[in-house]
Amino acid sequence: MQIGKSKTELPWVAISTSPAGYYEPLGGISLMRWEKAFFFNYVLSYAYYPTLITGALAGFILAVEVSWSSGLLRTSLSSAILEFLTFILPTTALGFLLAVFPAWSIVRRIIIRIQGAPFSTGDSVTILKGNHRGKTTKVYEAWGKERVRLELGGYEKASFTDVYFTTDICKTR
Repeated sequence: MQIGKSKTELPWVAISTSPAGYYEPLGGISLMRWEKAFFFNYVLSYAYYPTLITGALAGFILAVEVSWSSGLLRTSLSSAILEFLTFILPTTALGFLLAVFPAWSIVRRIIIRIQGAPFSTGDSVTILKGNHRGKTTKVYEAWGKERVRLELGGYEKASFTDVYFTTDICKTR
């Protein structure tokens, strides 16, 4: 057993190498190199929206709690509307913005590592979102750390519909 430090392992997960040569956590579920995409890979590919909703909801709950505890929401309807427009709405928007930039940046990095990034030319991947969902294909070009182009055919290549974000695919064996 070793603590993962290489490019294909999560640094905080204890990893053991199976006889087949791919990495498994101690529980036995392959996280990095798998035969097929698991349900949690599909769930993680849609994690952007829950992150945004959670941030906005956290800002809203915080604003309502502060307003309620200070007694401003309990006085009259006009003061409650004023409180909503001047404090609750901007705090909800701030929570949303904090979810978009710092929170999503952290969550995205974790997700792309679980999905098997970094991807390089020749890697076999399964598409998790879009028109080709469930299809296994190969990477033929990597566009930085964020996007890759997949071998889907001539039409997709010509129209650039073969470009996928690294959160929308997962590495297969």
